[in-house]
Amino acid sequence: LCSSKRNEELRALLGEQMSLMSIMQEQIALMNKETKHLSNNLDQLSGVTVAAAAGVVSILLSASYDKVPFVVHASLFILLCALIATLMSYIMYTSSDATIPVLMDALKRRFDKAQAQCNAHLQSSPSEAEDSNPPDSERPTSGRSVPGPNEDAEAKDTPTVERKLEAETKEISSKAAMEDKEWKTSGKGILMRYHTDKNPLNCWSQPASYIFKLRGPNYLNDHVKINSEQSRFTTECNELYKTAQTLNHVASMEHSAIHKLRKEWSHPEGSNPYPIKFLIIQFQLPGMTYTTYMKARVGQSPAKASGYTDFFKKFVEGPDDFRNERFKIVPIVNVGSWIVKQVVGGKPALLGRKIECKYHKGTDYLEIDVDISSSYVAQNILSVVSGSCKTLQIDLGFLIEGRCAAELPEVMIGATRFHHVDLEDIPSL
Repeated sequence: LCSSKRNEELRALLGEQMSLMSIMQEQIALMNKETKHLSNNLDQLSGVTVAAAAGVVSILLSASYDKVPFVVHASLFILLCALIATLMSYIMYTSSDATIPVLMDALKRRFDKAQAQCNAHLQSSPSEAEDSNPPDSERPTSGRSVPGPNEDAEAKDTPTVERKLEAETKEISSKAAMEDKEWKTSGKGILMRYHTDKNPLNCWSQPASYIFKLRGPNYLNDHVKINSEQSRFTTECNELYKTAQTLNHVASMEHSAIHKLRKEWSHPEGSNPYPIKFLIIQFQLPGMTYTTYMKARVGQSPAKASGYTDFFKKFVEGPDDFRNERFKIVPIVNVGSWIVKQVVGGKPALLGRKIECKYHKGTDYLEIDVDISSSYVAQNILSVVSGSCKTLQIDLGFLIEGRCAAELPEVMIGATRFHHVDLEDIPSL
């Protein structure tokens, strides 16, 4: 048990280091972008200065210097000083222009090497053998018992239904990972592009669930929060586009990604313990709409999540009043100014209490429409965030609030990370 706990702590530490490396890589990309912008400005300024200097020389050559008025003398002197300063700046910049990208590339290679070492260590860790779904680099669900020698031998001779189900799930998961998912990640049309190291800006990714601190199993007594277990759903894709009017029940519309996601559903029969396959959350923003699509994570055994399954079923099939009192959002600003961090706060909030939420239940999904315009406070927060969105990296996590022992510990439903999104570059529907 001590070894398992130490492995989990080491895994959390390595995950934090990998997250920091990702943030640094994004900062390198921003520095490179600003450096190129500075280079372009210097080129333009140099051209203007050289043209002015040519005019000065032509004046001096075409007229007697003593007959030129004092004002012209002063103007010529200022132009010459500006020419010298610009040329010196240009020379200094061009002399280090080759050095800056080299340093950035070297730093990025060090990050890539460290990240590869972290991945190799996580894959060789004993606790990793239990995790059949590595995309988020998250901890395996706790509470799994370790079989004894006799039990293990018996399991090898006569495989149980649960072992067969896990084997089938792993096979389907590996096949699905090899399929081309370009339509969800390339950023074509109204879909947002998925994060890559080569292009880490204006995109999204899925953060690890354990970075979110949620109510622990004894929270009612000790008020201690713990790192979340693996999220119950995975983020599949995100839509962001401009709209002339507010859209309700996006899943019922032709452009919705839910139609393609249904065709890709490949979970084995009996592996989904929840009453829905997809959770859709739409934020109705002024002049635009953001929608995230989450799918039930493969490999979840109904027997191992019986308590949470009942709780989640109550949320999906319960009345709107219950949903409004339990649906919670957790925002985390990883990269951003002090003002944005203070405005966003980072504390969990019940969306339905302050903002109008509408729920649409389908045969295999639940859609939650969040109307930001219904809250004055939410609009003010949005105005601050949208003004500096290109400089931010923000995580949005979603869960159901637990208020009794049977509903604890809390577990993330899913989460999305936004990487320096350019709101001026989003398409129209």
